[in-house]
Amino acid sequence: MQGFLDSDGSVFKDRGKIRVNFTSVNLELLEDIQDLLYALEIKNSIVIHQKEYTSKHGIHSLQSYRINIAKEDNLKLSEFAIYESRKIKLLKESTSVSKSKMNIKFVNNCVWLKVEDIAEDVYTGTVYNFECDTHTFACRCIMTHNCDPLTDQRV
Repeated sequence: MQGFLDSDGSVFKDRGKIRVNFTSVNLELLEDIQDLLYALEIKNSIVIHQKEYTSKHGIHSLQSYRINIAKEDNLKLSEFAIYESRKIKLLKESTSVSKSKMNIKFVNNCVWLKVEDIAEDVYTGTVYNFECDTHTFACRCIMTHNCDPLTDQRV
């Protein structure tokens, strides 16, 4: 974790507060880092950092993503440091006691995220139902449930 922080991570002062984030074009890598952070009970969120684009000079950039660490968990992240790098020293200067707006709770080794929005949409394609004995399974650390089989009622 610390190697990634030192290479693709940022630790900087923003309006007197220490901020920490990780940036990459590899969303799967950031999701794995997010899982590690959740295991350490460090609140974080993944956002799109920059959309894919081609500059007027023909230079192509892929879409990139960023993990933002909750300010209140900066010191917690520094506790897992293996060596004293420049970024870890700056992290240890963090005095932020303000609560983050991230609505994340850690309860009994589980991560609880508040559902912020539900959007309904009409879908006319094929739906694949992954069926198992309990009708419940996990997809990237999210508990899901089978949909009920629907018989084809077309004539």
